[in-house]
Amino acid sequence: MENKVEEKPVFIHQSLSTLLKIATFFTIVGFALLAVMPRLTSALDLGIVATVNEDIITQFDLSNRIGLTLISTRTEDTLENRQKVAMAVLRNLIDERLMLATAKNENITATESEVNGELRALSQRNKLSLDEMAAFFAQRNIDIMALADQFRAQIAWRKFVKRKLSRQIQVSDTEITSERQRLARIQDKTQRRIFEILIPLENPEQEPQIRQGVNRLHQQLLAGADFVAVARDFSKSHNASQGGDMGWLYEGQMRAQLWSAILPLKKGEITAPIRSLRGFHIFKVAGIRAQKSDESDIKVTWLQVTLPEQAGDEAKSRADLVRQIRTDFNACALPNSEPYTKLTTRQYQNLTMGELSPLI
Repeated sequence: MENKVEEKPVFIHQSLSTLLKIATFFTIVGFALLAVMPRLTSALDLGIVATVNEDIITQFDLSNRIGLTLISTRTEDTLENRQKVAMAVLRNLIDERLMLATAKNENITATESEVNGELRALSQRNKLSLDEMAAFFAQRNIDIMALADQFRAQIAWRKFVKRKLSRQIQVSDTEITSERQRLARIQDKTQRRIFEILIPLENPEQEPQIRQGVNRLHQQLLAGADFVAVARDFSKSHNASQGGDMGWLYEGQMRAQLWSAILPLKKGEITAPIRSLRGFHIFKVAGIRAQKSDESDIKVTWLQVTLPEQAGDEAKSRADLVRQIRTDFNACALPNSEPYTKLTTRQYQNLTMGELSPLI
């Protein structure tokens, strides 16, 4: 089904009838809106600013998310700053509604336990309890459920992407051999845990405005803004929902232009904005390590399939099923169809080769 998005004017809490055009570093042309001043829920907050399919985004939703964005970037909550981020925030809200709708069509959702886990992790990073974090937001007229909604969309989308990829990925013996050879080549090489923010540049005419916005983000990061939160709110890289986490990388895995800017950094430092063909990048080095790679450290996912004990002709059918499983098995996932839906399965994730029995 085709997704339909309709944007509507957003009005400031005070009665203003004129739309203000805002400067933004995102390449969106021909749309102007007003930022919503922070406030608690009222009847006016239910004004619709956009519709995505049958879902709506209200002024209250937008106001809450703008507040969260300003907090995560350690930006003063002023009308001017709200206007600067309003369009980018609205676009993110629309994207999240589209992600949720796409995932829902595949019967994929985020559980409350998963959402609460993300909230707890965020509160722990800020050395707060969950109640203390909720109170912190409430004092600033922000509903913590706005943050929960953001996590809910990100989790559902990660699940959707993982499911789609798992159906397409098939690891051959040749690829396994190639990975072992790669591990042998990088033994004792220094690795860096890299996080990324990518602001794309689709229209060269917009470069001055985009560069200005990227420089403003960079200054906020230098002032102590949470890199992970900023990446989630503004980055357009494929790993934005993971806070821009690119994992542990070593020389040769990134373009020389980007790696040369990362190489001099110490743990915790960030690069200046880097212009590339894709847009503007900001990188953070979250960790540095030099350790010997070993096959026993390789992370694997183990899917255990339990078959009932059978005898006679049923045992033959059981053997045939085992052979079919070996043929259909794909990326630690079995097809969601008969006869597999009746089998008992259990998945073990993030195991190392050293933890597995030699028989496996």
